[in-house]
Amino acid sequence: MKTKLMTMCAVMAMLMIAAAAQATPIQISVTGTAESDAMGYTSGESYTFNWVINDGYTGSMFDWFDSGMNEWCAEETSDPILWSSVSGDGITGTYSRPASETWAPFDHISNYDNSSLSLGAENDDESAGSSLGLTANGYSVAGIIARINVVGVEFAFTGEYTNPADYFAAYIGTYNCLESDTMHLDDTDSSGINFNPTSVTIAAV
Repeated sequence: MKTKLMTMCAVMAMLMIAAAAQATPIQISVTGTAESDAMGYTSGESYTFNWVINDGYTGSMFDWFDSGMNEWCAEETSDPILWSSVSGDGITGTYSRPASETWAPFDHISNYDNSSLSLGAENDDESAGSSLGLTANGYSVAGIIARINVVGVEFAFTGEYTNPADYFAAYIGTYNCLESDTMHLDDTDSSGINFNPTSVTIAAV
């Protein structure tokens, strides 16, 4: 009985260690002010958009890691899914990446210096039918992109693949952005709206 109990405890401990080692989904949220009245948004008003990293992302041939750049990139429908969800103010629907090569995805996270961060959930073709399954105040969304500089962070470069959720778990917090940064929503009519990012929050979900 004692041996059986010890075995059960050992198994439970191993399961707990394995669970702790698994990546946790990470949400990156960018808040910015609208530059114009478009797609149902009001100039000067503040809005937040969210990208949730799929903690099960295992990498693609388009990923790139060296001493000055990290890039996780899914460009083929056969690649692992990078974003488990994309959402934001005014956004309705359920995120889904393109299902055909005609509207192949260009989903990416990249940081190409110690403070820069580029996020993209988008389609290579913004024509009608290439929606992400999302609408922004009734407008069909073809892409949600942010290119920002995260103030107060120095991103590390490992030179080798790292699970993106694990990587960004080391940078949990809320940070300011530079005035020169940009965030953009594309609609399927090849127009859209720009936002001036003011802050970014990295959090476990």
